[in-house]
Amino acid sequence: MRSQSTFLLSLASAALPSAFVQAEGTPAVLTVPLVRTRDTSHQLSKRSNTVDVQSWIDASSYPFIANYTWGTPPQHLEITLETLYNASWVQGVNNDCLGSNASYCEELYNQTASTTAMTLDEPFDFNFSDTYIRGDFVTDVLSIGGIKLNMTMGVNNETVTSQTSLGLAYGNSLTQALADAGEINSPAFSIYDQTILFGGVNKAKYDGPLTTFPITNVSRSTFTTRALRINMSDISVSGSSVASSEFPLDAVFDIQQSWSYLPYSVSQELNKKIGDVSDTWVSGFSNYSCDSLKNDSTVDFKFGGTEFKLNLTDFIDYVPEYDTCIFTIGQGNDTEYEGSVVLGTNFLNLTYAVFDLENDEISLAKRSSGDASDDIVEIKSGKDGVPGASKDDSDSDSDSAAGRVGKSMGLTTLLVASAMFFVAL
Repeated sequence: MRSQSTFLLSLASAALPSAFVQAEGTPAVLTVPLVRTRDTSHQLSKRSNTVDVQSWIDASSYPFIANYTWGTPPQHLEITLETLYNASWVQGVNNDCLGSNASYCEELYNQTASTTAMTLDEPFDFNFSDTYIRGDFVTDVLSIGGIKLNMTMGVNNETVTSQTSLGLAYGNSLTQALADAGEINSPAFSIYDQTILFGGVNKAKYDGPLTTFPITNVSRSTFTTRALRINMSDISVSGSSVASSEFPLDAVFDIQQSWSYLPYSVSQELNKKIGDVSDTWVSGFSNYSCDSLKNDSTVDFKFGGTEFKLNLTDFIDYVPEYDTCIFTIGQGNDTEYEGSVVLGTNFLNLTYAVFDLENDEISLAKRSSGDASDDIVEIKSGKDGVPGASKDDSDSDSDSAAGRVGKSMGLTTLLVASAMFFVAL
């Protein structure tokens, strides 16, 4: 379901004012703004006689891409930010770079050109959606946001592929590397308003309580390790629950998905509650009657005893080329999504999320609609390190998704590592 369109994270570029903040008396955090660009190669042709919704879906998926340098002298590269897979890698120069591929390979990592590169005595071998990425683990100097630190990631030396990965969560991630280097106090980061804040919370960017939920360790796949995943207890439409026996479900956070996904049976019940949607699925999504939009309708996401009421209109995308609307909470029709909720950026853009890797917790709040000045505070190391957060007081974890692994909802590689990868925003 993922496309290779672009969300540009300008970290090393002077074009964006992203900055590492660690002056005396100021919080030790790294703020990274996200800038959106669009790959127009997937845009719909107005001459088409059919609604090519799949092409439009592909064009609406924008991976987060980070500009950074790796190596000495620095090599300027791009890498895809990940919160799902537990591996980080770059594409290295190899024999396929000869001939017609030579110009493309100028954008790849050239290990032999770096005086600080060190190959580890361990092969890199990762199954990425049934594509095997193989090579070596290499440690080199990463420069990002005005700081430098040593980073280890896999270098794919076997085949030329456009796919790269830099992890934010568990494993050898950028978040953990920043904490290990002392640049932030705790391996934690916030996501809000197209911004990633490492090591801190911006209290001006959310309204109401910041509620903390434990990360669950449900594993329905041999590939699954720890991931950014919490229990979701229900989903409703304007207070009317889908009342699905599937709940509680584990919900994973995936910043590479523009839209969100539900198990088939849950998505069907949700559509019945919403009404005015077509019975015909297109790539897991339903057409929605544009004339039926109601500004006061909400989609309510419930985690434990805490509910987030979000406007239904924020989950309806209009396709002007074909004068049709799409409901962007779809059916997870890939086996990698089967049996879990996948929360994409259409959910994250409406909330404030803090991912605390040290304490295995995720905190959520409603994103502020105002434009208040920043109020950034550090996330401290140790228990209860997220400032202003309070734990959800429900006892719903007694019937958690982790305790329901026996249900026939097998995941393959996707849910396995909702939040993992190795290097570089």
